[in-house]
Amino acid sequence: MKSTQILFILLFVAACETSENSEQEIKAIEDGFIVLSKEQVEAAGIRTSTVKKERLIQSVSAKGILDVPPNNRAEVSGYIGGYVSDIKVLVGMSVKKGQVLAVLNAPELFQLQQSYLEVKSRLKYLKDDYDRMKILADEKVTAKKDFLKSEADYFSSNAQLESLKQSLKLIGVNLSDLDQGVVVDQLKIRSPIEGEVAEVYSVIGEYMESSKPVIKIINPEHLHVELKVFEGDLGKLKNGQRAQFTIPQSGPQTYESEVYLISSIIDETERYSDIHAHLEEESTQLRVGAYVEAEIIISEKIVNAAVTSSIFQSSERSILLVLVSKNENEYRFEAKEVTIGATGKGWMEVKNIEEGTEYVSDGMYYLKSL
Repeated sequence: MKSTQILFILLFVAACETSENSEQEIKAIEDGFIVLSKEQVEAAGIRTSTVKKERLIQSVSAKGILDVPPNNRAEVSGYIGGYVSDIKVLVGMSVKKGQVLAVLNAPELFQLQQSYLEVKSRLKYLKDDYDRMKILADEKVTAKKDFLKSEADYFSSNAQLESLKQSLKLIGVNLSDLDQGVVVDQLKIRSPIEGEVAEVYSVIGEYMESSKPVIKIINPEHLHVELKVFEGDLGKLKNGQRAQFTIPQSGPQTYESEVYLISSIIDETERYSDIHAHLEEESTQLRVGAYVEAEIIISEKIVNAAVTSSIFQSSERSILLVLVSKNENEYRFEAKEVTIGATGKGWMEVKNIEEGTEYVSDGMYYLKSL
């Protein structure tokens, strides 16, 4: 400790002696104390502060986006292919569940309706034939193979009809109208959720296959934060921790969220894992897809702290220059070894220094420049 104090004192003396306005000699260096005149202190630009209670936060940095749950997203297609004849919405428009978004002219739609009507018409004959053959088979009047053929034809056509019903229902065809012979010539694409039009993928006249979406809808409710954290920091995280984030493109405002889910899967290429956090309070200023920068709070405590720049650190020790006494003419300082604890935002915990202790907070740049 003594050798460290001597080195620190020599550096401090050298710094003060190089000041152009400091022409007087240092009065004394005795038993680890530095004694400076008031003029020397002012010339060196030395200022003091006191050790005080500070809330120090340790955190893990993360980046990500604002997003919504999967059920709040929909890419809407036509179930069958067709040519776009009408687009009824624009990007940014609000839509209700079931609202018509676009209209397709779909040749396949006619074929499905025709098949449905033909099978339904034939099914009545097959049902009557099946009932007749069953009676004959029970009375052993007809061959069993004839009955089995009639049975297979009836049940096969019945299954085909049910399949066509479900297909037409998905497409949006009114079966009651179709049973009355009303055949529709256009396929109306409806929104499966309430939300906002995010993208329109098609133009009038374009042929859209059933696998290709026509319009994207996003419901911005239940907005949350999706963050990416590198695997080295995952061990520090747990559900319930606070995650403070900002949107760099929108200004310095900080928003609060809480870690809700930590994925156990690590990306093989980028070596990160996904973190899902819920907003404490939703805001109209937040937008789906916005880029965010976050700090996930892993520890937070109130401690005795000094300004980080005031602590002289070497590979072995940390030194704080403490003001022992002063009067109108001179200042007496002591180089004290300190035990460092938590750090955060310009402050450093000093475990063995009492609150209220006065120390050199400005002027340390002279030492660090040597």
